[in-house]
Formats: sequence, C-alpha cells, structure tokens
Amino acid sequence: MTEPSGPEPADWLAGLFRGLHPVRWLLCLVGLVLTGLSIVGAQALFEGRPPNWPGWWQQPIEHLQALQSDILGGSLGRIILRGGPLLALNTALWFLIGGWIARRELVARRRAQDDTTEGRVEVSATPFLVGCWKSLLGCCVAVLSLALFLILPVLVAGWVNNLLGGVGAVAVSVFLPVVLVADLVLLLIGLGSVGWPLMPVAIAAECRDLFDALSRCYSYVYQRPVRFLLLTAISLCLAGLPVAALYAFAEQMAAWQPETRQIVCCLAAALSVSIFWSLQTLVYLHLRLAIDDVDASEVAVGPGPRETPKTASPTGNAAEVPTSGESRPAKGRSIVLGVLMPLAAVVGTWCLTFWLFTRASSGSAEWLGWGLTDTFPPPADGLYRVASMIAALWGVVLLALPVAVAVRGFLRGGAPPGKKGQESE
Repeated sequence: MTEPSGPEPADWLAGLFRGLHPVRWLLCLVGLVLTGLSIVGAQALFEGRPPNWPGWWQQPIEHLQALQSDILGGSLGRIILRGGPLLALNTALWFLIGGWIARRELVARRRAQDDTTEGRVEVSATPFLVGCWKSLLGCCVAVLSLALFLILPVLVAGWVNNLLGGVGAVAVSVFLPVVLVADLVLLLIGLGSVGWPLMPVAIAAECRDLFDALSRCYSYVYQRPVRFLLLTAISLCLAGLPVAALYAFAEQMAAWQPETRQIVCCLAAALSVSIFWSLQTLVYLHLRLAIDDVDASEVAVGPGPRETPKTASPTGNAAEVPTSGESRPAKGRSIVLGVLMPLAAVVGTWCLTFWLFTRASSGSAEWLGWGLTDTFPPPADGLYRVASMIAALWGVVLLALPVAVAVRGFLRGGAPPGKKGQESE
C-alpha cells in the first residue's frame, strides 16, 4: 500500500497558470468592484452625504484610511453596527467567489489525472454554487453571529460600569471570569480567522454542510499552524506576482494617465486574487494530507462518506496513546508547552478584554488595565480601587491555574510505574 502524498511543486505552477484563466480573472474583478462599491456606499452612509466616486478613484488609500478611522475610532457598539454588516457582506461575497474558483480548480485537477475514470461524476463549478450557496453563506453568518454573541458579556459589563459607576465596576469585577471566558473563545475565533479562506475550499472539496467546513478550517489551522502559515505565505507570494510586476514598470507607468494607472492596478489586483483562490485549494490539500492522511488525488469532488477531521494532541500530531517509554525531554517539552500556551491565552484574553471594555464603557475603565496603562497598577480610587484588586485576584488565579495543572501532571507522570498503575485502578 503506497503512502498518501500531497500536491507536487508542479501542481503549484499549474494552479498559478490556471489562476490566469479569463473567467476567474473577470469574476475576481467583479468581486473587487462590488467590494469597492460597498465601501464607498458605507462611507457615504456614515458621513450622510452622496458617495465621493472621484475621490475614491483618485485616492483610494487615503479614503480607506479615513473609513477605517471612522469605524474603529468610536465605541464598541459603533464598531459593531458600522463594521459588522460591511464585513459580513464582503465576506459572504468572497466566499461565493472563492467557492466557485476552488471548485473549478479541484475539478480541473481531477480531470488532469490519469485515473479519473475510477472517480465519481464531477459536478462543475456553477452547479456546485447553485447547490451549495447556502452553505457558503452560512459559514460567514455562523462565525460572525457567534462572535457577536460572545461580545454581549463585555457589552453588558461596559453598560453596567457606565451606569452604576464604582458599584458597577465592583459588580463587573466579581463576574469578570464570565467575560474572560467569552473573550477567550472570541480570541480563538479571531486568531483562527486567518484560515477563513479554507472554509469555501472545504465546501468545494467535500460538498458538506457549513459545520464540516467550520470544523475543518479551525482544526487545520490550530493543529498545523506552522504548516498552514508557511503554505499560505507561499500562496500569497505567488499571488502577489502580478502586483509586484507593476513595480518593475513604475517609471513607465508614471507617464501614463491616472485613470489608466488605476485600471491597470485593478486588473493586476483581480489577477492576484484569482491566483490566490486557485492556490488555496493546494493549501487545503496539503493540510488534508497532514491531518487526515488523505491523498491529494483522492479528495472527493462530490458527496462522499461522512468524515470528520482527526483530533490532534496539543503538539499538533494525531492523538496517540502515550507509552511508558516516553523520554524525559519529551515530557519536559510537553509540560513547557502545556504551561506557555495557556499563559499566552490568559494574557491575550486579558488584553482583548481590556481593549473591548474600554470601548464598551464611556465611564472609568482604567481599573482593569493591569500592566496595560502608564503604570502597572492601574490608576483607581475608591470603589474602582476595590474593583481593580478583585480583578487582579482573578488574574492571579488564572495565571496560576495552568502552572498548577502542569505541576500536578508532572508529579503524576514522575511516579513509579507500579504506583501509577495503582492510581489508575
């Protein structure tokens, strides 16, 4: 039985050239145009004036920065109400485009193989999109709806802190773990969002529902983070070649009319996006092999048997039963990772909570900023000082918990085999 293998280097070159297909190019150009229209319309709506089409066409970067400041410069509620729908609309648009391109790429790879006669009948890109558009849109809706639900605790905390002053701050500090747990899940969703392009690819490859795509996206990113980042970096570098080529002709382009330069830049950007979505299928196939041991040539292009991604250990490998002969250095590395990763999660969650809390409350929120203000102890007086000390107590408990668990596991792992057997009995 031969070992499963992933895409070859030649497949990356073939995917790059297939990304130059005029239909994919045109589809991505339409996607960029619709994204631009939504952004211009959003700014006009926020500012209460007609859309400034010439300004956006002549100075897109400056107007985009102004829009970013307009969305992120306000309160948390303003960020959600203004940025949420815009993010959802454009994510849904690109999930549809990415799913269509991924399906077309997978079918093209399948038909290029010699053993296609043994495979199931392939559904082309357009019928796939007609049949699975609900799943593609559902991925976007499900993730953003869950993120919105997880933001509710910090919104309530900010409202209580603003309405009741010091008493509200003490109440928030007492129930701070509830906010921290919600923000921890929100942090994991946010960090895993770098793998969102894998979701439409997973639907295009497996023809499953949105929950299968969500599980594959996040499990693949967190089980193989280094490999995912490396493969994504390769796809981005290859996709950026059309845009990078413009810099080689920067001097010649300087003599062109501004409208001509903008059109050429838009065409190059659309081509880069087309190549990116074409190469994302190879990223998915590599991760599919690394985690599920599925050969790249055997990935289904039509409905197949139900399958879920394998569960991985904290080190990213498939879960295995530890043997009694595990080496001491391996145990040491496992303990170090078991301590550092939860500590990093606690620190990251605390920073995210403070950032969200300061934007969710117009009242005094500095009492929560241990280590995040000008001085390590946050400036607070009266009841705010009490709330700050309670929050610090929760922080110490959360920081000490991973260390205590790791030490307990180390002590249990260091017990003699006979004693370990008695304990297990």
